[in-house]
Amino acid sequence: MLARIANCSKRSASSACQSTSFMMDFSMSLEEAFHHPRIDNSGGSTIIADEDLPPSVVQALEQVGQTVIAKRTVFSPISSPALRAWHGKTG
Repeated sequence: MLARIANCSKRSASSACQSTSFMMDFSMSLEEAFHHPRIDNSGGSTIIADEDLPPSVVQALEQVGQTVIAKRTVFSPISSPALRAWHGKTG
């Protein structure tokens, strides 16, 4: 069972959805999904790209619109979601 927790910000919701997709669509573990580079396009026309994305991905994003590279830190423009995985029965 997986619980996805995101506060009300657009960035947090986007980040949580991307991390959930990494786990469900690409069979990543919770830890792998947390540390996987993400993008954010939740506000306006600027795309925020994690600095760890491959150059080919950044180039593709630049073809779509203005792209800014960001470092993932505590106060990063690329949010980190709160996710929790449970194993076994619940209740």
